[in-house]
Amino acid sequence: MVLLGTAMGFRGDDLKDAKPSLLALTPVVRGMPVPMQPITCSLRTGKVNSFGWLRYSGFVRHREPHLDAAGALADLLVFTLNLTGLDILQKIQSQDTTWWGYRLLFKDLWHADKKQDHDALAKPLQSILQEVEGTPVVKTKVLHLFRDSGVILLASGGAGSELLSIWGHWARGTLQQAYLEKNPLSALVAFAIAAGWDQTSFMRRHITGRALISVLDAWIDSFLPGVRKLLGEVQARNARLQSRKPQADDKVSDRAAEGFLQTALYCGICFWQNLPFKTQRYGLSYVLHRLPAVANIMLTQEYLEFAQLSHVKP
Repeated sequence: MVLLGTAMGFRGDDLKDAKPSLLALTPVVRGMPVPMQPITCSLRTGKVNSFGWLRYSGFVRHREPHLDAAGALADLLVFTLNLTGLDILQKIQSQDTTWWGYRLLFKDLWHADKKQDHDALAKPLQSILQEVEGTPVVKTKVLHLFRDSGVILLASGGAGSELLSIWGHWARGTLQQAYLEKNPLSALVAFAIAAGWDQTSFMRRHITGRALISVLDAWIDSFLPGVRKLLGEVQARNARLQSRKPQADDKVSDRAAEGFLQTALYCGICFWQNLPFKTQRYGLSYVLHRLPAVANIMLTQEYLEFAQLSHVKP
């Protein structure tokens, strides 16, 4: 939550309303030597968005694996799809669009389709902050700390007020509201700074060694079973409906499912490429490596060689 909230600069209300159905991948940005793949989350709600403008926030992979928002999203999706029992994939399969209402962050299955109240998200973070600070933290301000931290992070990386206004959706005027905020990549430079890259050179010096190490499809499929096949089915159905040549069982065009499934598979790559670093840094406290599908692969010779390569090219 901390990494995602800080990277995307969400207000507390925006964070409470973030949904899996709003996730998507943009076209790959041709950074050198490693291409850059932004992940976006779109919103039509928010504190100052009274007209329901479509706005985007997002992030790219961080230079440091343990600070990687894409890795944090990967952990969240692996946990959600494997351990919570949430039926997103089943509903996509049956063309039931009620999954669009599911939230990324929820207390339990009974609250998955409800916007979380402030205390549900603020309480865990508040207890951590009070332990660190040693003094009470104002409860109503806790979730805004993500946004505050994002601004400080970007400003320290050289972001000017114009870039900050686009990233934080403080932009005003026709150009900003009608055009820039509708472009997922309008804040790309901010995404890069937040991910630890230099704003003047990230396009030509985007060096993420771990992203160069191939991940087997079978590893991703081990904890995202059926996602790859389901994506193909959804894409084919969407294409048929768009061309007005549907089959008898084609009910709805679900572009949200297409974006979510693509994001999930990409996050599967991020998960494995970050895993050697996370297990080394956090040890047994990083609980996702105990998933049977993950644990079994970690015992193989292929994974041992993969991990060695990862540490050679951090």
